[in-house]
Amino acid sequence: MTSEKILNINSFANDLRDYADRDYIATRVLAKNECMEQFGYYMQQTLEKYFKSILLFHQVPNCKPLHSLEKLLNLCKSNIKYFDLSVRSQTFLKLIDSFELIRYPDFPFTVQKSWLIDFDYTVKELRFFATNKDDNLLENYKNIKNQRHKKLCNDYIYVPKFKRHFSGYLEKVLFAKTKNKSIERSQLIWKNYFFSSRKQSIFKFSDRRISRNNHMYVSSSRAKEMYNDLKDLIHFPKGLIKELEKLD
Repeated sequence: MTSEKILNINSFANDLRDYADRDYIATRVLAKNECMEQFGYYMQQTLEKYFKSILLFHQVPNCKPLHSLEKLLNLCKSNIKYFDLSVRSQTFLKLIDSFELIRYPDFPFTVQKSWLIDFDYTVKELRFFATNKDDNLLENYKNIKNQRHKKLCNDYIYVPKFKRHFSGYLEKVLFAKTKNKSIERSQLIWKNYFFSSRKQSIFKFSDRRISRNNHMYVSSSRAKEMYNDLKDLIHFPKGLIKELEKLD
C-alpha cells in the first residue's frame, strides 16, 4: 500500500472521528435539555460513527451498509489487535442498538437521561482505538486494563485520565481557549466524569424517563389496518414488516 493511499485513508478516518466527536457533544446537549427521543437516536448514531472510524484507521473493510452496533463491535474484535471493550460498554451497546430505528415513528422505545453516564463511558473507551498509532499504545492500554480487572474483580475497565493521545476535535474543544470552543466545552464537560478535569466523583441526575408505545402497537388489528393503508405510500423497515406479518 502506497504512503499516499495510507495518508488518504487516515485523513478520511480522522474526519469521520471528528464528525463523531461533534455528534457526541450535540447528543449531550440533547440530554441536558431533555430532548429524549433525539437523545436516544443520536447516541446510536455517534457510536456507529466511532466504530466506523476505528475500522478505517485499522484498514478493516466495511463496504456494505452496516448500522448494527453489535455487528460493528464483532468486526472490530475479530480484526483489530488488542481491541476490547468492558462488559459495561458492551451491555450498553446492546441496549441502544435498536435506536437507529426510532428516527421515524415506527418502533416503541424507552430512554433514560441517566444513560448519559454509560454513553460517556463507552465513548471514552471507543475513542482510545480511533487512531492510527502503533500497537504499543493499544497493548499498554490492554495491560493496564487487565491489571485493573485483577484488582477490582468487576466488569469496569480502567479508562486512563484524558490525555492527548492524538489531536482530535474533542481535544481541540477541551484545550482550546477560543470563545466558540469554550461554549462547546461547557456542554462537553457538563456532568461528565470521563471528559473533565474536575475531581468531583458524584453527579446528580434527574432520572427523566420517556417511553413511546406507537399507535401501530396499540392492537394487532389496528396495526394491520395501518400497515395495509400505508404500505404503498411509505417505506416500512424489514423488522417491522416481519412483526406485522405475524399478526392475525
